Amino acid sequence: MTKLGETKEREFYAVVKVKKAELLKPSESQLMSYYIDYGYSSIEEVIEDYGIKEMLREWYNNTNFTSEFQDHQAKSNIFPIDWDSEWENIDVIDKKDWEIIYNNTYGL
Repeated sequence: MTKLGETKEREFYAVVKVKKAELLKPSESQLMSYYIDYGYSSIEEVIEDYGIKEMLREWYNNTNFTSEFQDHQAKSNIFPIDWDSEWENIDVIDKKDWEIIYNNTYGL
């Protein structure tokens, strides 16, 4: 039995490092709202074709620069954190590590 507002939908956790770092936590439906336009009907198909890192990188790079940038980031579960690097990298992390970084950065 789930509480109101809870979901059984999978979420994917990662840190995207591109001259700054941003925590990602897109839900399966957020990812599929992007990948459905490319003919995918399930997240498993996307993972099979791209792998998790590339799936997240592609989604991040193509959903990160909209007109209302900060509002879009928050709604898309993208949270900026302090980072400085010249290289782009995706680190897939588990939920516990994601929450530790989020809580340390946003003080929750």
